[in-house]
Amino acid sequence: MRNILDNIFLAICILVIGSAIWFWALIILFAMEAPVETNLSDKRGDMVMVQGNSLIAISPLVHIRTVVLGSLIEAVIACESGGDNTKIGKAGEIGLCQFKKQTWDWMCGLADFNGDIYNEADQKWLIKWAFDNNLEEHWTCFKILKR
Repeated sequence: MRNILDNIFLAICILVIGSAIWFWALIILFAMEAPVETNLSDKRGDMVMVQGNSLIAISPLVHIRTVVLGSLIEAVIACESGGDNTKIGKAGEIGLCQFKKQTWDWMCGLADFNGDIYNEADQKWLIKWAFDNNLEEHWTCFKILKR
């Protein structure tokens, strides 16, 4: 009888230790940094996959950032450019959100964002970031619309 109990105890120990090893292996696996897609060159349209500091792959496919804009941002864009990403303003404002180059560079620095001012998706990303970070006062149309 003692031999059977010893075998049962040993089986339970193996099960518990094995389960713990699998549990920690899964935790480590899922805790690893997932690949981050970064568009290093919008002009070429390459999609670059980076994990940590390691380059994983370069694809010639165009990478499009998906940005969901709120109705206020959409209204500001409609007011600023009429939704025309090719529009150049009287003071040199560029694109959909009518960024001035100096403002674009400043906001990109704050957001740690390496976007292309002529890229519509990048403009949408940066205006969303600006609104999320209380910088919406830089747009004249925002000031008009908030009245």
